[in-house]
Amino acid sequence: MDETWTVFEHDEDIWDAPAFGAAPRAGTATAQGGAATAGEEDVGTGFGSDGDLIGDEFGDEDDEAHTRLRACMERLAAPGLSAHELGAAGEAAAQAWLACRRIRVIGANWRTRYGEIDVIAVTQNRTVLFIEVKTRRTRRFGAPEEAVHPAKQANLRRAAAQWLGARGARVPHVAVRFDVIALSVSGDGVDVRHIPGAF
Repeated sequence: MDETWTVFEHDEDIWDAPAFGAAPRAGTATAQGGAATAGEEDVGTGFGSDGDLIGDEFGDEDDEAHTRLRACMERLAAPGLSAHELGAAGEAAAQAWLACRRIRVIGANWRTRYGEIDVIAVTQNRTVLFIEVKTRRTRRFGAPEEAVHPAKQANLRRAAAQWLGARGARVPHVAVRFDVIALSVSGDGVDVRHIPGAF
């Protein structure tokens, strides 16, 4: 269980802290716009054949967050990854994808008796997100998000309640939401779908 949690004295302090798993930044990302709201479904993002980021509403691909996302996408598309490596690379890509949308990742792989919460994040409007990340190379067994079945959803809700009881008071928030980030790897391409309020 990760014990590297930070207590923020003021709400705005959370945005000055480095993202979970990232090196401290020298400047602020130049993102424009906001995160998707509950009920919206992201159309997806990935890299086109010319190397340009597709589906990114912020447009500045030269900042640190986009550089990290590009590296994660390249890692995901690398041949020869084991199932475990693919899952870990998918979670890293999901965290980088969130950072490009100014969503602060505050925890990852938080283990409980009900299972693991892949990513815990906070939006700028102070909504805590509990995110299940699913990465697949093939759709033989369905789309990645279809693996988040009702029993898995129930366990994630229980795990989130446990996290809120243990850590929630330390993170200023006004709401919680359960999202799914589905990554489909096909050859050297990666498709990312963020489903806010998935369950």
